[in-house]
Amino acid sequence: MCWQNMIAPCMTHLFFSCVAMGLVQMMALTPSIAEQAKKARYLRTQTPGKVSEATILSYLAKNFYRLLLFRPDSGLSGIIRQAQREGDGDEAGNEVA
Repeated sequence: MCWQNMIAPCMTHLFFSCVAMGLVQMMALTPSIAEQAKKARYLRTQTPGKVSEATILSYLAKNFYRLLLFRPDSGLSGIIRQAQREGDGDEAGNEVA
């Protein structure tokens, strides 16, 4: 019975991993993002307007929080702020509904 409780979190993790990889692949094919990411990492072989997923991941690892800072009104920034507020309520001992 215990292993059945582990299936749902594993499937959820797998789902979000697939979605994240798809987003990274889409970003690699977006010319404007590819141009910025290309400047951040040396590419031995270059394809016009396209970069590898590794290049995008490297670019995001270095610039993700800076990108959020420049767009404080984005949906992702709002989700993060809401989660932080709810986390602060949990740590104070208050229950968050």
